[in-house]
This record gives sequence, structure tokens and C-alpha cells, in this order.
Amino acid sequence: MKQLTKQTLIASILPLLSGLMVLFMPDFDAVFAWLTIGIYLLLIMLPGILYLKYKNRKNKEIVYRLTAKYMMYAFLLFWIFPILKLFSNNSVVQFLLLAIFISMLYLARYDQNTKVPIIFPGDDKKHKKIAYVYYALPLLFLIPVAGSGNVVAARRMAEQLGHSKTMMLFSIVIYLFSCWLLFFFSSITYKSHVKEGFLDE
Repeated sequence: MKQLTKQTLIASILPLLSGLMVLFMPDFDAVFAWLTIGIYLLLIMLPGILYLKYKNRKNKEIVYRLTAKYMMYAFLLFWIFPILKLFSNNSVVQFLLLAIFISMLYLARYDQNTKVPIIFPGDDKKHKKIAYVYYALPLLFLIPVAGSGNVVAARRMAEQLGHSKTMMLFSIVIYLFSCWLLFFFSSITYKSHVKEGFLDE
């Protein structure tokens, strides 16, 4: 239980870090600043709400696990704020980007209910290849921004593109990575909480 408590405390810090990091990316926006504060205040109250919901259960691990789960979701949610800020004048695009992000939760659930899911595909060699492609995607996301690991190349690219285009590219990359990570994390939690019956214990 002590280890689980530590993990939950660490998870509670993650949304604060991502929220602060994207506060001025690509530009400061008061609406998103207040939205970040509001979401984090709700997260602070979350353990108490979950405790009341599951107060009759002898095993209170569920409170810690679900708290960590939702903290991780918020951590990833804040990373999509930069690209939402870029389309602050286009609510349709914002809604579409948010819908794609949220759809990762349901795609992960659907994937875990297939015979051979992408995450934890088992010994099937054919599907393992698909899993390898999925695991390699973050490297493809990082190549445009990191200049294939060359700091000088990345700096030159930023100078050539200019601040606005560089921030657009960076916002797209962290958005894609957040979607990728949400799918991965949701697959793990769905397997643990639902397929392995943790929530029914």
C-alpha cells in the first residue's frame, strides 16, 4: 500500500507540471489558464470523492489506483492545450481535436477486446509486428522537432521556420504524442481494471 500511495502522490504532481509547462505555450491565454486551475482543483478533490464512493469497500486500493488514473489523464490533457490555443478562433477544429484525443480512450478499450490487441499482443508474431510499429511511432513524431537528435539541426530548422511555424509543429507533435500515450495508458488500465477484474473485487 505504501508503494501505491507514493505512486499516487507522484501522479498527482504530473498534471501540475504539464499545466505549468504549457501555460505559455505557444502563447499565454487567460481562458486556458483558468481552465487549468479549475481542472487541477477538481483533481485535488478527487481522492475524497472516490473515498466516499467506495467507503463500503474493505480494499481501498481502488481509490489510489483511480486517482492515479485520472491524474494521468489530466496530465495528458494539458499537453493538448497548445494546439487548442492555436485554433482558439475555430471552435470546430478545437472540438475535432478534443474528440480525437478522447476517442483514444474508447479505441484502447476496443483494441483490448479484440482477440489480439496491439498492447500486450501475446506470442502472435504477426500482431507483434504491429505492436513494434506502434511503439516506434513516438520516434517518428520527434524527428521533425528534434532534428533526428541533432540539436544544431533542430535549432537551424527553428530559425528557418520562424517562431510561429515552429510552435505549430511542436504543438502538433506533443498533441500526437499525447494521443499515443493516452491509448497506451488506457490499454494498460483497462486490462488491469476491467479485464483482470480489479474493479469488481
